[in-house]
Amino acid sequence: MTAPLRRVLLVEDSPVLRRLFALWCEHAGCAVTTAPGLRAAEALLDELAPEAMPELLVADFELGDGAAFHLFERVGAPVIVCSGHERRALPDGHDARVAAWLRKPVSRAEFVAALDAALGRSEPSVSPRDLALRAAYEAERSKEFTELVRELTDGLLDDARRRAHRFAGVAAVFRDEPMADVARRVEQAALAGEARVALDTLRACPDFNAASPKAQP
Repeated sequence: MTAPLRRVLLVEDSPVLRRLFALWCEHAGCAVTTAPGLRAAEALLDELAPEAMPELLVADFELGDGAAFHLFERVGAPVIVCSGHERRALPDGHDARVAAWLRKPVSRAEFVAALDAALGRSEPSVSPRDLALRAAYEAERSKEFTELVRELTDGLLDDARRRAHRFAGVAAVFRDEPMADVARRVEQAALAGEARVALDTLRACPDFNAASPKAQP
């Protein structure tokens, strides 16, 4: 069953940053409502039923029409402040609501990590696009296994070396370090002319049988 989208109110007076932060929230599995300033955010909150109130407020600290901390008590949820200024003490105990204070410019990784922490997520968010890319990588991994076995079996060591080198880089990008290590060892064995060692390295990998069911033992 798909987890429900978490409700986020994003208040940012820069149109470019408002759109960018909204996209990051959406990719992290959140339903985002945006406002360009304090008064617009207050008007939005006036229209919301109690059960539809935001579970997280993401706001610039200094908006064109006032300071964001005026929204903190109204929203009653954790707050992520994205500001061009260093963190400062807030009046009336508002500090306690600030889950994270991010100094602009903010990276996507930093933003999403703060989002997950503020929403109490124990696992990092994965967007549908990320899932699609991961699925494409896993399909490519299976194909590369099959081709490596074929090239090594046919004695095409230089082709196998280049393929293993290329795939080690791809695996590293996807943080599949065990597979990157296998590819690097296959590359080294192929470079040394040791086809049998390279094949044995592949066969020792858990993915070998699934990727190369017709390979000879």
